[in-house]
Amino acid sequence: MPYPLLADRGGTVARAYGVRRGLGPVAVASRRTFLIGPDGLVVRRWDKVDVHAHPTQVEVALAEEGFLGEDAIPRRGKS
Repeated sequence: MPYPLLADRGGTVARAYGVRRGLGPVAVASRRTFLIGPDGLVVRRWDKVDVHAHPTQVEVALAEEGFLGEDAIPRRGKS
């Protein structure tokens, strides 16, 4: 992927973004996606993630925000 992804093993970022939930002694993060621009600001947020459609949704958002070229927008039938 031509952009960085975050692995938040300690839960620090989940706490900062308010998505960490407790289940008794165990804490987990709810599945959310944040698109963060080069300036560090949140550009988009997805609270409900469909694991099958979400990669395309994020790629389209990246293109719409100008983070990818027009040719990077997925289209039906394009391989």
